[in-house]
Amino acid sequence: MTAVDASVATASDLDLLRRRVVNVVGHELRTPVTTVRGLAESLAAATDEGTRRELTTALVRSAARLERLVDDLLLASGVLTASPVGDAVEVDLAAAVREAGWPAAVEGSATIRARVESVARILEPIVDNARRHGEPIEIRIEASTTAAP
Repeated sequence: MTAVDASVATASDLDLLRRRVVNVVGHELRTPVTTVRGLAESLAAATDEGTRRELTTALVRSAARLERLVDDLLLASGVLTASPVGDAVEVDLAAAVREAGWPAAVEGSATIRARVESVARILEPIVDNARRHGEPIEIRIEASTTAAP
C-alpha cells in the first residue's frame, strides 16, 4: 500500500467515523428536542392550571436533559467550558434525591465527596429510566456506604 492509498483509506475511515458520530449525536438529541417541542405546544394549548403546571414541570425537566446532553457533547468534543466547575463537597445522597424532587423513596444514608451537580447528572437518567421503563411501582433507592479496604 502506498502512502497515497493509506491517506485515502484514512480519510475514508475518518469520514465514516464522522458520519457515525453525527448519526449517534443526532439520535440522542432528537428525542429530547422533540419532547421539548411537544411539551411547549401542549403547554401553549392547555387551558386549565393543573395541566399547565404539570406540563411546565415536564418541560423544565426535558430542557435540563437536553442541556446536559449538549454539555456532554461539548465536553466530549474538547470544549472544556462545559466541564463541571467547583470543588467536590460532602453530598448526602438521600438528600440529593429528595431535593431533586424525583418520585423515589430513599432508604438508608450515604455521603460521598462529589460536585452536587454531578450527582444529579449521574442519578437523573437512572431514576428517569426506572420511571419510564420499570414496573408501575414506587421507585426505591437504597443508599449505603462501604468502607474502603
